[in-house]
This record gives sequence, structure tokens and C-alpha cells, in this order.
Amino acid sequence: MYPRKFTYGSVFSAVEYANYNGKETLQLLQLEKKKKELVVKNNQSFLSIDEIKKDDVKHFFLVINNSQVITKKVDFLNEDPLILVQEAFPNIALQDFYFDTYSNDEDSFIAIARKTYIDTLIDEYEKKGIAVVGVGLGSLVIKNLLNFIKPDTSINTSNSIVSIEDAKIIDIRKTNLDKSYFSINGLEISNLDTLSLGGILSYYTGSFLGLEDLNSTLAGNYEKKREFTINLTLILGFLLFSLLINFFVFNNYYSKVTALESELSINEVYKNQLISLQEEVKTKETVLESIQSVSQSKLAIYLDEVGQLVPNTISLSEINYQPITSRFKKGKQIKVDLNRILIRGVVKKESDFTVFVDLLESKNWIDNVIINSFSKNRNATNSFELLIDQQND
Repeated sequence: MYPRKFTYGSVFSAVEYANYNGKETLQLLQLEKKKKELVVKNNQSFLSIDEIKKDDVKHFFLVINNSQVITKKVDFLNEDPLILVQEAFPNIALQDFYFDTYSNDEDSFIAIARKTYIDTLIDEYEKKGIAVVGVGLGSLVIKNLLNFIKPDTSINTSNSIVSIEDAKIIDIRKTNLDKSYFSINGLEISNLDTLSLGGILSYYTGSFLGLEDLNSTLAGNYEKKREFTINLTLILGFLLFSLLINFFVFNNYYSKVTALESELSINEVYKNQLISLQEEVKTKETVLESIQSVSQSKLAIYLDEVGQLVPNTISLSEINYQPITSRFKKGKQIKVDLNRILIRGVVKKESDFTVFVDLLESKNWIDNVIINSFSKNRNATNSFELLIDQQND
């Protein structure tokens, strides 16, 4: 449920249907909330409902104080309003009337009006798009002002003088009155607006002191419609905000996609260049592989011969054809010993190692045998490293 300022806004209105100087008029009073107080925004008279515009009045309290309302004072009390009405008007069908009651310490006041008349008025305003949020009957609406006026006084309405003692209504006397002004709780109004002020205060504070069932229904229906309207506005606003966010996100991604498409077209050019280079490299690799296939077939024969020359006292740990002589570094050329074979191993007898070297040098495909290292180990063996220079084919 939303705060009342969102439901009702800052302007509160009331319309009194009254007989003033023999003529039925519609007296409009509007109060506006400014800086936590109510001030008079508008008060004027109309002759018919058609003169009241929807743009000027959104919701109002309806006061019926014309010939359609009968008010009666009786000298008995009862806590049940139905019994008071039946005692005061024994011949009416209660289901056909709205009624309001008020009792002091000695007397009771009863006001009645036909439901058909009031319901028709409410429907007519509803068709104009103006909500009736409460209804009051006759001068009994003055009870909404009892907390704001002097406890012992008399107050004028459009057609009655209401006498008050000890903050209680003791008499309502109908009479013709001229227009006069007075102050209620710092608010300057005329007697034509007295009952309208009482009606406004009842729905401004949310405490109806008469026709509670009807007024609770009218106010509840209006508040539900306002909540629906507010919720619908919020939902539509949220959807619009979501669409704007989606638009900005889409626009951002669209810009990125456009940039990527541009970059992709540039990359396509580089891709074609890369494919061309890859084809060129592949052609060269094919030629290289054909050359290597020939040399590798000879290499297998050479390595086989080396293996046959190794005596039992020599154990080989590595044979490396065309060993790499440089470290791998990005952007640097890899250096290898072309047409060379690196041999590492261990030998138990030095004499057998000498014989092995002599046998290698006797091969016609070997140009030279270089002893890179020869060292003794703790386990009575010797480690060695040979480098064989292969003759060019």
C-alpha cells in the first residue's frame, strides 16, 4: 500500500449539495497541503454536476445537505444505530436508505437519505472520471470538526446553526443564513464551506465518523484503482527503462561487432598471405624431406657399422647425428654440426677404446675422429665423448 500522498496527492476536495436561499447549489471546496498544513486552494459554486471538470477535481467527499436528507432529533439514546433509526422513522424500509447518527448525553440525531439518489450521484461522477471517496449526510458532518473548534460555541453551515456544548452537538436548527466567514484552527472559510471542510478532514485523516461501511468501500475502491494505476505506470516505466538499457547495450555490441568485422576483413588479407607462405614452406619441406630420406638411409648403414665395431667392454649412452651446438632462443638461428656424429659412453679397458677409435678411422666414410673427452670414473670405468666427421657425399 502506497503512502496517502501518492494515492490522493496534495489537493483534497469536497462538494456540498445544499439549498441556499431557496436554490440548490453545488458548493466546491478544495484544500491543498503545503508545508504540513492545509490551505484553501479553491472554493466556488456550481449549478450542476456538468460544471465540475475532471481536470480540476480528481476525488472528493460528497456532502448531501439538501431536501433529499431528513434530519430528526429524538430524546432517547441507544448504542445500536439501527434501533435509533427504527425508533425515529418506524415506517421506512431500512434497506432503501443510507443513515447516519449522533448522540450526546441526552438526545440523538438521525439523518437519512435514499440510496438510489446517492448511488446515482456517485455513478454520474464515476462516469466523468471523478471518484467519490466518502459521503456525509446533512449537518451531522460537523462532528468531524468537533476536535478543531471551541467546546462551547455555535457554528453556521449553509442552512443551519449547530449549537455545541462541552464539545458535543446539542442542537441543529435550520434557518436561512447570509454568507459569513470564520476561522477554524487557523483556516479562514465561509459558512458555505463548513460541512465540506468536515468532509475533507474525514478522508484526509482516513477516519470516517459516519456511514463507515459505505465510506470504507468508496475509499478502498479508489485506493485500489490508484494502486493499480501507479503499479501499471511503474511497470511501464521499468519496461521502458529496460528497453533503453537493451538499446544502449545492443548499440554498444553493434559498434564492437562493426569494429570486429573491420578487423576481420584486415585479418583475411593477412590470412591469405599466411596461406601463401605456408604453401611455400610446405614445398620446401617436401624437397628437404626427399633429401633427408636419402641421407637417412645412408646414416642407418653408418650407424649400423659403428654398432658392429663397438667391443663388449664399451657401453654407448648416446649417439647424436648432427648435434645442436646452440641454445634455443626466439628469433635466433639454430646451429648444428653438419655431417658429424656425437658418441658418448663408458669403457672398462683403455686399450679397447684405442682399438675402437682406430677401427672407426679405418672406415672410408669417416674423415676424422675427434676425442672430445676421456675421464676416469670412481667405478673403474672411463667416460668418453667422440665426434666423428663424416666425409661429404
